[in-house]
Amino acid sequence: MIAELTTIFTFYVFRSYLYSNQKMSLFCVSYQFKAQVNSDLQELRDSHQSYISKHVNKIVFGGVKLDLENKIAGILIVINVVDIEDARRFIYDDPYYVLTASYDINFFEQKIPQI
Repeated sequence: MIAELTTIFTFYVFRSYLYSNQKMSLFCVSYQFKAQVNSDLQELRDSHQSYISKHVNKIVFGGVKLDLENKIAGILIVINVVDIEDARRFIYDDPYYVLTASYDINFFEQKIPQI
């Protein structure tokens, strides 16, 4: 019973989050870093984390992408913004952008777990 109520509550909170006054869309932004950037990542880490903390209201979830040797290869973040231009701006303004070899932006639709 509690699990069912939690699921229903989560659905309505998430739904109201998505459908507030301005129509928002979920985007999956994925950065692929240039080769051999580990020391540069450390130098920019504080400014990147500060940037992320200022935009936490846009972030649904995110994390690092690791290669098969457990080295950071990039970042994947799902954000809730108005349009693709906002998603691009989110990437361009991130201090880690200077280390980016390429990036992808895609619409994201959550399927698992069902909401």
